[in-house]
Amino acid sequence: MQDSSPRAVQPARKTTPAKRTVIWATRAYRGSLGLYVGIAYESGVLTIAVRTSSGGAIWVPANTALTDAEARAWAATGFRRAR
Repeated sequence: MQDSSPRAVQPARKTTPAKRTVIWATRAYRGSLGLYVGIAYESGVLTIAVRTSSGGAIWVPANTALTDAEARAWAATGFRRAR
């Protein structure tokens, strides 16, 4: 026999916006796309900040900017967390 009672509707879960974590290089790294100055992690995606000629930065996927060996070499130079 099937249950004919109405089922309670569950309220939608509140989703927390993804937190973006940025850390800046204490020393920039010269890579194939230019001067790398920081990294960011958000929602499982790692991106690299590449300095532009105007002094700003563009963010590109890490796997297109760095090889594993380059990432290790750059990581050894040090980073500081953004506040």
